[in-house]
Amino acid sequence: MLEENSIFFSRADEQTDNLEGEYPEGMVAELERRFEDGIPSDDGKIYTFREWHNQKEIPSRLISCWSAGTTESQRMWTEYTDSKESIVVCSTVGRLKNCFHDKIEPVVWIGKVRYGKKENRLPNSIHRWNVNFWLYPFFAKRDSYTWENEVRAIVNLALRKQAQLAHSKKGCYVKADLQILIESVYIHPQSRERLIGQVGAKLANYGFRNVEIYQSQWDSLPYEAICCSAPLGDNSSPPNQVNSADAKSRAADLNVRPKKCKS
Repeated sequence: MLEENSIFFSRADEQTDNLEGEYPEGMVAELERRFEDGIPSDDGKIYTFREWHNQKEIPSRLISCWSAGTTESQRMWTEYTDSKESIVVCSTVGRLKNCFHDKIEPVVWIGKVRYGKKENRLPNSIHRWNVNFWLYPFFAKRDSYTWENEVRAIVNLALRKQAQLAHSKKGCYVKADLQILIESVYIHPQSRERLIGQVGAKLANYGFRNVEIYQSQWDSLPYEAICCSAPLGDNSSPPNQVNSADAKSRAADLNVRPKKCKS
């Protein structure tokens, strides 16, 4: 992150959730009716809606995932860090929104993930949906992921402006103003004390001299997901808000905070 002065976005089809980006069957049927003549592509082929979504949309969507919460979550540390040398970057949704250079860099969509059938229920008629149906499945997940309380940012490599991003099979880096993004850093609760100094020195080398560094205290926390009722867009956040993880790509908490994705 520091070396690239960027945030890593990982491909939707590289996420650990094998249903990432999938529509409910009823929604697919409705969209197939809407695009019954097929969707023409620059490659000269005509795709059904289902083919287009699976072969074009999902591989072209790249995601940066963040966990929203007002305090640390032991479960996030346990499931999204690989070693005792892991760290967490803490931010806010306001900072995340403001860190991208939209005049230079691609469009970034930011939103809160909806969980389960109840939150993702839509009217039967497509004309009453009132949603961006291309983005819809990338902000929807099953109930079993509710504990992550995820906020995510998404780019689309299929857009001409975004196709210029240098990307690999895993994803790409999107330029961001990290001075705006990074509010504080948390060190793994079982790390050695010297890691705080090492992280501080690394941050200082890149011009971050006023970022607070905390040792995580999750050993005293219950093993449960942390819920947050703070509104998205609120730039305020207490100093103990955390995100989720090391050099992968989820991130922090919310009063507003980010979480961590596979990178």
